Amino acid sequence: MELSISRPDDLFTYRPVAFFNDTESSLLSSPSLVSGRQRLDLNLHCIKRPDDTFFVRISGLSMVDSGIRPGDILVVDRILAPKKGDLVVMMEQGEVVVYELQVKPELKLLSLSADHADRVDMESLSELQRMGQVGIVTSIIHHIRQ
Repeated sequence: MELSISRPDDLFTYRPVAFFNDTESSLLSSPSLVSGRQRLDLNLHCIKRPDDTFFVRISGLSMVDSGIRPGDILVVDRILAPKKGDLVVMMEQGEVVVYELQVKPELKLLSLSADHADRVDMESLSELQRMGQVGIVTSIIHHIRQ
């Protein structure tokens, strides 16, 4: 899988846009959409620690079965401690690999990529750093229409 990494601070801007909850009927009225009672900036929503966050653009098809497609962008936080169900980003032989962390019935990483080992068993979470953990996926930006 090819890898494209960029730092949020290179791209970080404050650009709030109109935001509505799915229960608001005012979404259908044009003047309301323009004025937008609430505003949301996706940078502030998706990135909690800009200095410790980076993006990974996915280019291969190896994670399609897990819902991650070419062009998707993973928002990765380097500081978060891993916990059950997290998507863990690892560097293995210069390549980015994404695993899902499972803790029961045993501690293991399940590969989301068809190109890599199905699972990696571990004794403790502290092994992740030694094994090449670079961060935890906090969000996935997935375009429906290209």
